[in-house]
Amino acid sequence: MNLRIRNIGIVKQADVELNGLTVIAGENDSGKSTVGKMMFSIVKAASRYEQDLNENKEHIIRRLIEEIYLFSRNASAERNSEGFRELFSPTNFFEDLKPFINSSQEILFGTNVQAIDEILESRIQFIELAKSNYLKTRILPKLDELKNAIFIQEDSPTRILRALKRVLFSEFYSEISPKGQSKKSEVQLTEGDVSTFTFSVKDNDISDLRMDEVLLFEDVTFIETPIIMQMYEMINAASTLLELSESDRLGRLSSFSKAKVPLHLKDLVTKLENAQFFAKNMFETNFQTMKILENISNIIGGGFAFEKQEKDFSFSKKNGRKDNVKVKSVNTASGIKAFGIIQLLIQAGVIDPRSLLIIDEPETHLHPKWQVEYARLLVELVKNDISVLVTSHSPYLIQALKVFSDKEGVQDRTTFYLSEKNSTGDFSEIHDVTKNLNRLFSKLAEAFKELV
Repeated sequence: MNLRIRNIGIVKQADVELNGLTVIAGENDSGKSTVGKMMFSIVKAASRYEQDLNENKEHIIRRLIEEIYLFSRNASAERNSEGFRELFSPTNFFEDLKPFINSSQEILFGTNVQAIDEILESRIQFIELAKSNYLKTRILPKLDELKNAIFIQEDSPTRILRALKRVLFSEFYSEISPKGQSKKSEVQLTEGDVSTFTFSVKDNDISDLRMDEVLLFEDVTFIETPIIMQMYEMINAASTLLELSESDRLGRLSSFSKAKVPLHLKDLVTKLENAQFFAKNMFETNFQTMKILENISNIIGGGFAFEKQEKDFSFSKKNGRKDNVKVKSVNTASGIKAFGIIQLLIQAGVIDPRSLLIIDEPETHLHPKWQVEYARLLVELVKNDISVLVTSHSPYLIQALKVFSDKEGVQDRTTFYLSEKNSTGDFSEIHDVTKNLNRLFSKLAEAFKELV
């Protein structure tokens, strides 16, 4: 699979192959992370658009129910009458309709039509018998609008486009187009000579979307920092920036009072939490996976587990005695957590040949010795058909990735790229340097040369 980017953020152009191990090196603010965030957005949009439809539908229905309730409260006689709260309380009303929100169109237009009509008819009759003309003129149309929302039908391209807009907003916060430029941006995924996913961006607005083939990747995981493990409770309680998208105009205080985090953070902590269901017999026939888990345990001297009661990850540290010592994530070294995240993702069963693993500058929290071990681990994943995209500015990590990819025989599925800014720093270009790594290492060594 090849990702083609033109004029996204600071990146003027990039053609990046994703077929095993992909390494993008370069200085800070040169667009390395842009590639990872773009791939995360595309795969999530393509894989979650059905879920996005249901989320958007639920949001519309909740909004209409709340509006109906607020309008009806203005009529004091009806508000105090028997049955009003039972019928129009947002909680009760939504619970009545909830079973139909996620139903397929075939089910909705089957036997459920009558059930939905009955739920709405009781509300309609209440309003029609009301003394207030205000209620009749304001709420009856809203009830019709609510019924239409339940039976909403959209084609796949429309749903995928909305999902893409929402995820891109979450990851880029409406800063996709190049700053201060009116150039049209383009993104394209291809497999061989076949275009699978394309879209354009103009002034941060997405258009011309086409998804012609099912994507190779069914899921994607983006690791930005191991510190996320000690932030579990906060991130789990937060909302994603999807809720601030253009389609969200409700403006409820309950929604906007929550902390907001990018989707990739929420996605990661959810997957790490799911490792609590791990059992060794899940991989009893996959000796290589068990070997990787064992190697991680040996490197960091223990293993992580999710503590449901404490809403935290604990590190079970080997100490030579029968009982291991449990350490809270906040008191565990960041380097240990970096390996622990991979460990938990494997246990959660979310790393497989149909998923893409994106890791942003993992060396930030790793001693050079452990950078080498981390590189060994990533190559081992690639050897087991896991696709990995890693960004870095560490010569230790990059050299280790090169050495181990050659040693393990995956060099034909390993590509190295260099992200370089132009002379004015206005934009960057990402070039394939697989056959000329000296260019990459020379760039990374510039600061050291200045010192000596």
